[in-house]
Amino acid sequence: MEGLIMENKFFVEKVYDIKENKFIVIEGSLIQGVVSTGMNVGININNSLMMTANIKKIEKSEEVFKCYKLMIIYEDEEERDLWMALNIGQEFINVFE
Repeated sequence: MEGLIMENKFFVEKVYDIKENKFIVIEGSLIQGVVSTGMNVGININNSLMMTANIKKIEKSEEVFKCYKLMIIYEDEEERDLWMALNIGQEFINVFE
């Protein structure tokens, strides 16, 4: 179908950080669409504000179909704390180009 835009749907199971690499890891399942490095994740803070970050690395689970770890880089502890304070989990997030 021409003009049809498929929305990417990513369901977050859990979020954690890897301090050695300054990664925030968003682990979950791709329900619909595609995900690749260079794309962005977006978490709605409220009706008019979204926190976004670029996906720097992706690891795909070999055991679980469509299970991915999306990795974004944080610059400093304040940014890391902000991502962790969002308490993301058991919800859908935006994945877009």
